[in-house]
Amino acid sequence: MVPALPRAGPRWRVRRRLPRASGCDGHRGSAHSGAQPWQSPYVERVIGSIRREWLDNVVVLHERHLRRLLSAYFDHYHRWRCHRGLALDCPEPRPIQSPEQGAVVEVTEGGGLYRHYERWAA
Repeated sequence: MVPALPRAGPRWRVRRRLPRASGCDGHRGSAHSGAQPWQSPYVERVIGSIRREWLDNVVVLHERHLRRLLSAYFDHYHRWRCHRGLALDCPEPRPIQSPEQGAVVEVTEGGGLYRHYERWAA
């Protein structure tokens, strides 16, 4: 007889230490299992964003397809997605496009899942 679910508990614990300057309030670090990413709020937020914004809208066929989708998502995330923490700019700043550069053209990404607009010379 084989159990239906694998063992749920962590096999080891990882203790992350904060820099010495931040330990002055008595906080010595946070203990969480490295094998369980849902215990880290940062990893949980990234996984949730990827799932909501990208993977809920497509059907993943195989691992290579998933890697292509994630690569396209990260390109979109760093080049075109607005971030509140950056005053609605992107991590890779975009140049200002003047009207002399050409007509405004719609550019699709991710098989048409996302769109952005650029000026292209005719």
